[in-house]
Amino acid sequence: MVRHAYLNTPRVQRDMLYRAGLIVPKVRAADHGAADQFAPEDLDAFLGRLLDGAAPVKAARNGQVSIPEAARLAYCMREEIVRLILDDSLARKWRLTSERGYLSVLVDVEEVRALVRGPDQVLYRR
Repeated sequence: MVRHAYLNTPRVQRDMLYRAGLIVPKVRAADHGAADQFAPEDLDAFLGRLLDGAAPVKAARNGQVSIPEAARLAYCMREEIVRLILDDSLARKWRLTSERGYLSVLVDVEEVRALVRGPDQVLYRR
C-alpha cells in the first residue's frame, strides 16, 4: 500500500481528502501533467485540527477504530467522518501513540454510526 508520507495516509485516502476539499494544494499542477504540491504548514494545520483534543492511547480498545475502519463499519464515507471531527461533532476521539498523522486518529464507531445514520439505524452490540 502506497502511503502519503507526510499525512501518514494511504494514497487513496489522501486523494479523498483532496477531492472533498479537506486539504487544498498550494500549487495546482495536475492540470499541467504534474503533481499538485501541498504546503507542509497547511497539512500540519489540517492534522492539528484532526488531532485536537484527541486523548492518547497505547492500543485501540473495543469500539475504537481508525477513520477508514469506522467508515466501513458505519457504512458511510470517510470524508463524512473527517468532517464530523473537524466540526467538533464527535464527543470521543483518541490518538494512537504508536501511529502518527491521519492513521493515528481513532473514533467511537457507535458514535459515528449514530451521527451519520441516525438513532434508528444504530446496530447495538450483543
